Amino acid sequence: MNCISDGSSTWITELAMGLFDYTPNRFAQEKLRLFLKKPSASITEIAKKQHILKGFIDNHSITKSAYGKSDLYSVIDFLTTLRKEAITGKEKWAIRLSINRKMQLQGALTQTSLLLNAIYDVYFKNLSLKVFPGAYRTELLWCADFLNKINAISIERKSIQDGHIKTKLLIAYHNSLVEEIKKGNFAKFWDTVFWFEAYQSIARGIKKNGFVFPRVTDTHELKLSSIYHPGLRDPIKNSLSPEKNVLLLTGPNMSGTSTFLKAISICIFFSGLGLAIPASEATIPCFDTFFNSFTKEDDLEKGYSHFMNEIITLKAVVEDALQNKKCFAVFDELFRGTNVDDANQVTRKTLEGIVRFKHSFFIVSTHLHALEDIDLIKEDKIDTYYFDSGISENMPIFSYKIKKGWSDLKLGEVLFRNSGLDALLRP
Repeated sequence: MNCISDGSSTWITELAMGLFDYTPNRFAQEKLRLFLKKPSASITEIAKKQHILKGFIDNHSITKSAYGKSDLYSVIDFLTTLRKEAITGKEKWAIRLSINRKMQLQGALTQTSLLLNAIYDVYFKNLSLKVFPGAYRTELLWCADFLNKINAISIERKSIQDGHIKTKLLIAYHNSLVEEIKKGNFAKFWDTVFWFEAYQSIARGIKKNGFVFPRVTDTHELKLSSIYHPGLRDPIKNSLSPEKNVLLLTGPNMSGTSTFLKAISICIFFSGLGLAIPASEATIPCFDTFFNSFTKEDDLEKGYSHFMNEIITLKAVVEDALQNKKCFAVFDELFRGTNVDDANQVTRKTLEGIVRFKHSFFIVSTHLHALEDIDLIKEDKIDTYYFDSGISENMPIFSYKIKKGWSDLKLGEVLFRNSGLDALLRP
């Protein structure tokens, strides 16, 4: 899945970081951010990611970090600057004869030994591998075998406790580390460990938030049950099972339309990442392209107005759809950057055009009440939904629940009057 605009998914990525970032260090955090920026258009790849995350959820007892953050950074710095050749010949005697050189080497190697042993004990010793997909299981097995190999010749824990570490053992351990670095095995090891920690972090977030994995298919079926915006403390849940490929959403300001569209966007984007989503159940198509437009500001640097930005982004979506890509696109208050007459005309043409891309899915919210009379609605070629709202004792009432149909409710005058502006402006 590709994002048509770099900014179309940035807000979702940042939201996801808040939901899933329990990483113990900056390297694992970088892997997590990379994961969250790269959705897939392949059902096979999505299924693989889901399988890996489910494996970590099944291994939920492995939750703590294997080490202190400062210890990790110190060991990585040491291994990065480690000499590239083994200690041999006269240098061995130089270390034996120099207390300072031996103590420096002993301190760094002891810290390395303790950290690598801890990684094995906490992450791999009791890990249930059978719950992971085959290819990833192979990666984890390699990592465990690598640690076993390194730890087998590492500094003995009893020697560390006693404080009596033979120089011969120090040099042997140093040389074994040099050899593995030259083979590229340490680079592979750290990459696997930091991805391990990123997956572990995501699994923890999924479990904590009670998200569920959607069924991702190559069909056009979209079914979302009890979805909600995970950034809200007490969210109202809504369900949606559209029958058409275009959905027109109406509702007065503050009724919940933008929040609902964001909830849908989160679910679709998360599904492409292989993540669980904020819903009770879901079936989601595997889309090739993802785009959502909420607050599109004027681009002063390029000289584009708000309206022109909407034209450019809509054109990018349509060009992808014309190439038979399965596009998912959300437009919140499409063409609100121009006058009402223009907005009505170009919105009609847009709806008439995108309805023919049956392999894609479009959601458009609007406050243009004149659209209720277009032929597409009369002929039942697009779905119409609205947010149920009302007025009681001259005050707006919001249920934040979505229903099929159209909203004609206008709250602008009520809110204007209730704010006191009507009285203040009266001569």
